[in-house]
Amino acid sequence: MEAARQVVEAARQRARFLRRFVAALTVLLLVAIGASVVAFFEQRSAVHQLDVAISRQVADEAHSLSGSDPTLAMQLSVAAYRIAPTSEARDSLLSASTFHAATRVLGDHSGILAVAISPDGHTLAVGSGDGSVRLFGISTATAPAFLSSLTDHTGAVYGVAFSPDGHTLASGGLDHTVRLWDTDPDEATKDICSLIVTPLTRDQWQQYIPDLPYQPPCQ
Repeated sequence: MEAARQVVEAARQRARFLRRFVAALTVLLLVAIGASVVAFFEQRSAVHQLDVAISRQVADEAHSLSGSDPTLAMQLSVAAYRIAPTSEARDSLLSASTFHAATRVLGDHSGILAVAISPDGHTLAVGSGDGSVRLFGISTATAPAFLSSLTDHTGAVYGVAFSPDGHTLASGGLDHTVRLWDTDPDEATKDICSLIVTPLTRDQWQQYIPDLPYQPPCQ
């Protein structure tokens, strides 16, 4: 009987050891999984922040080149928006889409402020005395959200109007020009790329976007 009792007790001890061993492994596994999840999201956040920083930098480069090399500026604006759709990249993209669309208007005009609401009621355009056209999202009437600032005019903007489909905004200013803006970034990208004859080269990409692999924005 004593031998049998010892065998049973030994079996119980082994069972308790196995349960503790399995419990310890489970805790270690959960800790490892938790650490991996935290590291994954931290890495994603770091990558996103880097993309945002690069996008803003490229958008600034596009803006600075708009006068001297509009073709390069247009492609850089597309690249900036595709890297990360920051407000700076959106501004650059929508402004670049009008490089070919300025129209001379004869006669003398006095500057006035102007507003227009898109046909779907979601976007407000504001023409300003500083020559800018600002777009605001007004889906929530009590909290309009700034979308972008279009700044190609060199004088006060006295008139703004949306097309019936809401995809194009016309603005007129004291610089005696009427400008057509594509308010949809995807459509603006298509318009820009349809004008590009010489794609952004690998050397140009390396010069302005050295931290990311070469990917021509208009291809």
